[in-house]
Amino acid sequence: MKNIAILFLCLIPFLGYGDSESELILSVGAVNGGGSEEAFPLDGDLDSLQLSFRHQFASDLMFEIGYQSRDGEYTLTDGQETDYDSDELKLKLGYRLCDQSECGMEITPYTGYIKFDAENDLNAFGVDISVDQEVTKIPVGIEVWAHKNDWSYGADISMSLKSKDEQKIDVLGIDQESESNWSFELSIPVRYRVNERIFLEARYTHLVDKFEDEAGDREAEERNNQFTLGLGVIF
Repeated sequence: MKNIAILFLCLIPFLGYGDSESELILSVGAVNGGGSEEAFPLDGDLDSLQLSFRHQFASDLMFEIGYQSRDGEYTLTDGQETDYDSDELKLKLGYRLCDQSECGMEITPYTGYIKFDAENDLNAFGVDISVDQEVTKIPVGIEVWAHKNDWSYGADISMSLKSKDEQKIDVLGIDQESESNWSFELSIPVRYRVNERIFLEARYTHLVDKFEDEAGDREAEERNNQFTLGLGVIF
């Protein structure tokens, strides 16, 4: 959290630069974690808290940084519930090709960086086990916004190449790693602008993330559905 706070503080000099615009949004939500672990289904219920800062430069360059924390549990096939928590840092850098004044919508292709860390604690055969996961991804995507009066409708589609996906169980001496797997993410936001400075946002996000152990010993696929509600400020 300390490093994340420093990153946000470093963005302060950009505020109010030229005709640029900044926004800060705080969102809360719920995640339904699904998918499969080999032949076994995944079933999780998580709460999320997200803080995101975005700056649109007068030159049409876009920069965004977001932090998200998730906390909850996954239900195992024997009915046992695990204790799960994760942290995600997401950076996006894009360029707006078309703005509202010219074509009625905003189209922004982007790339970036995602760092994800998770810990899943459970008890198996009387042994306390912690499954630790570290993931880094490079996303490539496109974001589209259409505006009508006080309402805005968006779509954000991206594919991310994993440069690292390591999952470790130290107590069992297990260290598995997956490289060069892709993950897919689709996000649909809807916004209502309360006034010149304040807006509300509802967002649905669908994530498909695959893990294939390099040794061929294990395969897993996550299919997460997330709903968030946010309050944002423009400055």
